[in-house]
Amino acid sequence: MPDWGRSLCGSGECFLLDRHKWRLHRKKGNYCFLDENFRYNPLVDKYRKMDHYRSFRLGPALSPYIDCVWAENFFDQPDNGGRFHLIVPDNSVELVISEHRLERHSADGAVVQHFTSHLTGLKTRPQRIKLDRSCLLSVRFRPHGLARLTGMDVREFVDRNFDPEAIFGRSFRLLEEALVETKDWQARLDLIERYFLAMLHRNPSRRDRLFDHLLSSLEAGKGQLPIGELANKFNVSIKTLERKCLQHLGVSPKKYSRLVRLFQALSTDSPASGLNLTDIAYQNGYYDQMHFIKEVKHFTGMVPGNFFQRDRGIQQAIFNRSQ
Repeated sequence: MPDWGRSLCGSGECFLLDRHKWRLHRKKGNYCFLDENFRYNPLVDKYRKMDHYRSFRLGPALSPYIDCVWAENFFDQPDNGGRFHLIVPDNSVELVISEHRLERHSADGAVVQHFTSHLTGLKTRPQRIKLDRSCLLSVRFRPHGLARLTGMDVREFVDRNFDPEAIFGRSFRLLEEALVETKDWQARLDLIERYFLAMLHRNPSRRDRLFDHLLSSLEAGKGQLPIGELANKFNVSIKTLERKCLQHLGVSPKKYSRLVRLFQALSTDSPASGLNLTDIAYQNGYYDQMHFIKEVKHFTGMVPGNFFQRDRGIQQAIFNRSQ
């Protein structure tokens, strides 16, 4: 098992890549500077129990498109490797770098795919995954990040998985080999940052300011703002909003709003918060409890009561970050 205190530094916090050192940014604005050997005294906070997860921020040029680079040893634990785990929509697009085989199954078992490294698009349906060993690392794109970096039609990526070489070209294999060969995490992050900065420069299309504002409003409103209200706010037609969202996200603004609202609702730590399903439903803009139950079942295949009782496993960290 890796020595996470040395190799990745920290206890579930996010690291911001600095030019000369690693800087740990905590929500309250405190900073912890790490030495070049990445020795670290773990902080006591709500993430401490997730000692299988570490995430790192890249620099400001890529932060609008890449949420983080992360790694885990979750599947190296005896109880986790070699068995199926449910993955539900979490508003992320992931580039997984792995030397070990991973199985992805659609929830109904109709589609089974086997991968090592792969790209998984925005999820609107649940999946089941199985790994014998943890992956090396993953790059988590923001929902619109892949469209901006590649200039590709991301509608083809929704609920699908791809060989990264089919998306990024043969240069991806060189990146993959370099990441596997180096054991130094600063070097790995430098490689990733240079690779995607070069990609950003090769695709110099201007940022779509209208879409940026639309996305900010959708997410700030936690998926609860009516689409007509958004159209009026930006003085554009609903068709224009739909075209922008399909172009950058691969889904309609209505569906993305549903995904944002669902993610917010499922991020509630129901037993700890003392909220019941009705409270969670109204708090997140659902008409009533039945509406909430229907939406959760549609996107996860489970009723909310069962979802909140289960261990969220490898997705625990991403759901906790939104709390």
